[in-house]
Amino acid sequence: MLQGNRIFHIRVSRTLVNWFMDLIVVVVGVLLALWTSEWAQGRHTAERLADVKAALHREMIHNYEIAVEQEAIIPCYANFSHQLQAQLLQSTNMWAGFDSQFSRPDLNATGLTYGIIGVMPQRLETEMWQSVKNNDVLSSMPIKELQKYQQYYMVTAFLNTGIARVEAMRDSLSGLVFPGPLAPQTRTNALRDIANFNNGIQRLDARELLNSMFIDLGLKLPANTKSMLADSEQEAKDSGLSCYKIQSIDVPFANSVP
Repeated sequence: MLQGNRIFHIRVSRTLVNWFMDLIVVVVGVLLALWTSEWAQGRHTAERLADVKAALHREMIHNYEIAVEQEAIIPCYANFSHQLQAQLLQSTNMWAGFDSQFSRPDLNATGLTYGIIGVMPQRLETEMWQSVKNNDVLSSMPIKELQKYQQYYMVTAFLNTGIARVEAMRDSLSGLVFPGPLAPQTRTNALRDIANFNNGIQRLDARELLNSMFIDLGLKLPANTKSMLADSEQEAKDSGLSCYKIQSIDVPFANSVP
């Protein structure tokens, strides 16, 4: 009888051990499957995030190239604004030769709309950011890094407002006639637009700012920045932008305002 009980207990113990081992195998299998799934999902998320960042970096580099090109034409805008402001402040009539000094020789139409101001700057691009900023993939980005991208595109939006001011200046000047008398209100409006224009010019000078933001994000700037700037300046000169040829304009201020 005792022998039978002993055999029974041994069998029960072996059964429990087998069940326990099977349970361990099942639990380990489930945990391994979950870990594998999470690892695969994490890898997929990391790959998606890397693709998004690469696309943003391409957009940012393109914006930097735009800023380099704009830096080359900022002197044209500044010289143009200074000369026009001097003319408006000191004369009731627009100087007959003023428009020709700032007109591109390859265009038949006259007037400032087709002159210096006709060379419009490009807007910095934000399309890629707009398409991904609400994407769940960005939730996996470290918060401090995400904030840097957000700051970059906030600055980009601000800089683009400078182009809106340049466009407003162009639209305003399209109504001026050369030569011809200036109505007081026309003159006042033009001076107001010049002030806004000058403010807009400052926002076009963005290369150094974008440079610092690049460094903050740990990105590498194009190695050929200096040659890019030189090429842009030469292209501006070749296109007929007269500000590179005129150091100053001796305007015959007849009918000067006291």
